Amino acid sequence: MSSHDLNPRDVRRRFDRAAASFADAAFAHRAVADGIAERLAPFTVEPKQILDLGCATGYGANLLSKRFRRATVLAVDVSAAMLGELESARRWLSRIRPVQAEAGRLPFPDRAIDLAWSNLLLPWIPNPDPVFEELARVLKKDAPFVFSTLGPDSFAEVADAFADVDDHPRINAFADMHDIGDG
Repeated sequence: MSSHDLNPRDVRRRFDRAAASFADAAFAHRAVADGIAERLAPFTVEPKQILDLGCATGYGANLLSKRFRRATVLAVDVSAAMLGELESARRWLSRIRPVQAEAGRLPFPDRAIDLAWSNLLLPWIPNPDPVFEELARVLKKDAPFVFSTLGPDSFAEVADAFADVDDHPRINAFADMHDIGDG
């Protein structure tokens, strides 16, 4: 299976179904987000508008909101159920704003975003080029895009174990980081 085999509607349905239990089961998602947040420590930028692209239930949006207290965090996800979980846990005066949208079709004006963040979204995107084009459109000049993704060796041991069972691939063939960097 390659990421090109992923149907965006099926991905949305999967995340809608997983939303209620996602926060309890997302150990790896939280650990990776914590790692990205640590790398933001030396940033001197004081963003006003932050984009959390593929926010799921809002763990990363909450980290960003705590780190950049004056910023509005635009928490974008394709899954209405994930955003519903974020909304139900959101504090009354929170500066986190849930937005349902596809990563390749963002409802924001040109050059409106000071910082973009994305935690493990790219493995779910069949073709990341439209996402990179949208980021280039909505990010202000020289605004950073920090993200995490998976590479071709991710879950290699699991793929090898299933290869002994049958020829049906059960692990996505993730893009090489050099290709992502070129994007």
